Amino acid sequence: MQQPINNKTPKVCILTSVHSAFDTRIFHKEAKTLVKAGYDVTLIAQHDKDEVVDGIKIIALSKPKNRFLRIFLLTRKIYKIAFRQKSNIYHFHDPELVFAGILLKIFTKARVIYDVHEDVARQILSKYYLPGISRKLISILFNWFEKLISRKFNCIITATPDIKENFKNHNVIDIKNYMLVTSSEFSEKNTFPKNKNYYSLIYVGGLERIRGIKEIIQSLKFINPKYNVKLKIAG
Repeated sequence: MQQPINNKTPKVCILTSVHSAFDTRIFHKEAKTLVKAGYDVTLIAQHDKDEVVDGIKIIALSKPKNRFLRIFLLTRKIYKIAFRQKSNIYHFHDPELVFAGILLKIFTKARVIYDVHEDVARQILSKYYLPGISRKLISILFNWFEKLISRKFNCIITATPDIKENFKNHNVIDIKNYMLVTSSEFSEKNTFPKNKNYYSLIYVGGLERIRGIKEIIQSLKFINPKYNVKLKIAG
């Protein structure tokens, strides 16, 4: 049986091996919201120093030299640091931390939350450095494994309704990646000016190849030349 959160200030420990300490979703949206709600928040993430920012205690992790070290050594280090926090809730953000999440579930009386940002099984299919047959096999195996092991956690948080569907038989909620309405990014100086002389195509998001930014730019050549079109990018 899970230990109920006591009347003292509940402690939340957020874990990430991939994202930076000031990741928008993790730090600015989730961690800050928890602090405002009265939680004692610790964030274990890649950063250059231990410090407290906006009431959030950051425990810094050095950036690993390669993916292998991150997945195998950094994950182990994160688990050890997290275990010492003796938190009421552990909230982790990366698929490679599922084993750390399971160990925290077994060896502490805390609640454990898995925050799923991406459809990893589908992403594996686009990893072109893997042979085609192995991509499909790895994708199927990961999808099965993720759904199975996620049943052990108290809650699954997903970033989109589509990802939520993958965990429909779990205790799952979706917290969408909407921009904060209080953000300075909404200031007038950062808005796109209106212009009646051309059509605007607007892309807002990560400027990464995996997000399709190259294809978006290349798609402009397929637009009928009679239309004056400009692509505006924010990210």
